[in-house]
Amino acid sequence: MKSKLDYYILNDYSVGFEFEFYTKFKPDRLVGLLKENFKNKEILVEWKLEVDKTGKQVKKIKSKSETKPDKDQLKLEIDLSGGDKMYELITGPMNFYESQIILNKALKFIEVYGYTTDFSGIHLNVSKKNTNLGSINLIKFILDFDEERIYKVFPERRNNVFAATIKNLRFRNIFKNSAFNRNNINNFVYVYQDKYYGVNFTKMVKNYLEVRYMGGEDYQKKEPQIQELMLYFVWFLEKQLKDSTLTKDNLDTIEEKFEKESENFKKFHDPEEFQKNFPDIELTVDLKDNIEVIKTFYNRFDRVLWDLIINYNLDKCAINYDTDLGRLQIKGANITNAIELSELDIIDSKFKGHGNHLSFWNCEIEGSIIEECQLYGSNYTMSAKVVDCLYGKNNEFEQCYIFSNDPTHEINGTFKNCVLRKGRFSEELTMDDECILVEEI
Repeated sequence: MKSKLDYYILNDYSVGFEFEFYTKFKPDRLVGLLKENFKNKEILVEWKLEVDKTGKQVKKIKSKSETKPDKDQLKLEIDLSGGDKMYELITGPMNFYESQIILNKALKFIEVYGYTTDFSGIHLNVSKKNTNLGSINLIKFILDFDEERIYKVFPERRNNVFAATIKNLRFRNIFKNSAFNRNNINNFVYVYQDKYYGVNFTKMVKNYLEVRYMGGEDYQKKEPQIQELMLYFVWFLEKQLKDSTLTKDNLDTIEEKFEKESENFKKFHDPEEFQKNFPDIELTVDLKDNIEVIKTFYNRFDRVLWDLIINYNLDKCAINYDTDLGRLQIKGANITNAIELSELDIIDSKFKGHGNHLSFWNCEIEGSIIEECQLYGSNYTMSAKVVDCLYGKNNEFEQCYIFSNDPTHEINGTFKNCVLRKGRFSEELTMDDECILVEEI
């Protein structure tokens, strides 16, 4: 601590935690252990344990939890997104200094009574007393934030689908050949906001920020490093709140990136230029490679091509534009580190990342979050979160978390070691003995 002023600044900050971990203990025993180790905290749960006719214990869980713990409470949730033995311990917001004590106790608890894997994360929820976080300049925040500092401590969290990098600034006017204007940055740059980023900016409407970067196997053994990163984030946030003005270095960085992307855009100017620069991509319209036909429809999908190739390094595949559907179809691709990819048909390909409103045929999907997608048939999905999707025939799922709020969507396929949390299940569905079928309260 540098001074009394530093003490008072930190004292104005509140921090809450979400600890994801695994344990061999049964839920009721785990609650008892928490009560023994956190004697001054009330332990909240929103699930029931019942015994079925065979004598097997059944977990009944609320599909959507509304209860938020306060500073005198801890909430234990059966998480299940990482399997049957995964739990989440959630604290309420508390004074920064008290948060250090709770961090120490929680990490020790996990070390003694549980364990962590690559699927485990620790999230911080940070706010400041009497301060509107809406004053933060998100562009400056993203440019100034030091992600590498976090990745040095948690290298396995780089490219994690649940905590994507915030460093991907996007430009609005690349396709308009606009000259860069430093005085009107917001007309050029926009910021994606979604839950599954390293910093979850969508929480700003509730006047706090969620930091999702940290986690991984044995994160509970890294208390000093976590404390250091907490301090870094709070002091970084304090600096951003004091001055939201873009510096000359910030503007230089934005302009350099804009000019580079503008230069790249020349490769997409027309289909002939595109084919010259990307000879390994077979481009067709309605499965025809007639250049005049491609020219006619090119401006309907050139921006999507740009995004796929520049941001996701797509190469060596076939891309077809279906004029009836108004939709691009990709075949034989290897798509990795996708962020919010949407409105595409993907065929005979490998996919890893976060996608919504995608259609898949005969694909390998691994380590992903797919929401409101169509799994038409013969897809193999491994270690994924599958939410509100449509299911076709002959799909296979392994170590997946399955959830559907739509009663018209019938969940079907072959499931191995999966958690089937909610939905309408087909009579043709098959699952092995390792699968968990969760009942809702």
